[in-house]
Amino acid sequence: MESTMWVLTRLLLLMPRHSSFQNFTYDGQAPDAHFWVGEGSRPGPEGHYVADENGSNEPLRKYSEKTLVIVLPGDLTVFDIDFLSVWCVAFYVDFGHVRIPRDLNVPPSLRMLGIEPQSKLNCEVLDEKIGFEVRWAIAGKSIVTQLVARLNDGQYMAFGLSGESDRSRMVGGDVTVTWMDHKSGKGYADDISWMLKVNVLAKGGHALIKESKEVQTT
Repeated sequence: MESTMWVLTRLLLLMPRHSSFQNFTYDGQAPDAHFWVGEGSRPGPEGHYVADENGSNEPLRKYSEKTLVIVLPGDLTVFDIDFLSVWCVAFYVDFGHVRIPRDLNVPPSLRMLGIEPQSKLNCEVLDEKIGFEVRWAIAGKSIVTQLVARLNDGQYMAFGLSGESDRSRMVGGDVTVTWMDHKSGKGYADDISWMLKVNVLAKGGHALIKESKEVQTT
């Protein structure tokens, strides 16, 4: 997408109500520009405001290569709209828009899963080639995490906590490994904990320490 007023290099549809702009740049010069969604072939005055990443409906400020997440208003989802744009409400000017395709395969929202988050959705792209993302939000005393990627048959994705706080270490870590059975369309997840098993062997008056990794799956 290109415009004299703004540039959007990438749009990710995270969930039915959540979208992420990647490297969003806009000069902030329009007097009444907003994120805007609606139905039809092109943006127009018959549409809906979408609050910015902070939940504000004030005119958009200047952005420079910003990654941000916005949430569609009310009960709207990406299945209800045809476009997402930056629209000047005062002067009916479209500074650029994205057409939303109809044949989307979008992961369910937390609310669709029966979870009411108390924080906004966070997202980190780990591998752009396969669209591998980790998403998380606070729900009560829990942190709800989603893993999303385009996986071929036989591939898996994993995410977890290191066994040490200051470096990456599998031993002592807690990792969730997920994959999909493409024939049945079902997804699977295993919670794997890595522990270090130490055997002390006595030989010739010396103690020999033998280390082996033991995996627990829950």
